Amino acid sequence: MFDDDTVSGFRLRKANIGIGMAERMTEIFAEASESYARLNKYFMGEIHIQDPNVIPNARRDGFEDSPEWTAIREQLVGFARERSREAHRLSQARNLDIDRLISAAEKEVASAEKKKKTGLASKDEKGKVLEKIDRQIGRLDAAKKADRNKVELDEINRACKELQKARIAIEQETRFTAQNLNSALDKKQRKVVSEIISILYDVLDEGSFEVARNAILAKYQIPDKENKP
Repeated sequence: MFDDDTVSGFRLRKANIGIGMAERMTEIFAEASESYARLNKYFMGEIHIQDPNVIPNARRDGFEDSPEWTAIREQLVGFARERSREAHRLSQARNLDIDRLISAAEKEVASAEKKKKTGLASKDEKGKVLEKIDRQIGRLDAAKKADRNKVELDEINRACKELQKARIAIEQETRFTAQNLNSALDKKQRKVVSEIISILYDVLDEGSFEVARNAILAKYQIPDKENKP
């Protein structure tokens, strides 16, 4: 938070005239949510109102009521809401223990590698895996914006690279285990087959897993002739 009231907060301007100092945008933040009012002081900047139909009032501490100003005010409320959420995310990331943050990222990488090995069940599962990876990347990016020493930044950057690599691997995956299973199996049976493959991955060494997985798919996947036009 900026402690200097002469510079803290977003301020409105119209034709190079300051409108109401930071208080006007503080009101906008409060309109987004009462708890957000104080968060205007977490930012510094100017918002220039360019619509010629938005006219400052006589006191130059606000704008005359008009449909144009109402529309812009609604946009500013949305802007304030997003900035407030951003401030909360950054605050949470700053307070997160680095070890926990890195551990969560590594867990997500391991999970993605497992999904790549056992096969994704469907496009929906692929989307959910990518969403989880993106969430972890977002948390690491937010953590980098806080004051960090070199060791912490190196760890964060390493985890980010691993997540990005895992994301690319999942993004490029086009084979879906459940979708390629024999059409004689119903949805529940396909899910069971996918879960069995996942369990085998957890309990077997890599070589044994490959043998077991290939045996299961040989029995339950669609025969090659069914895939040919």
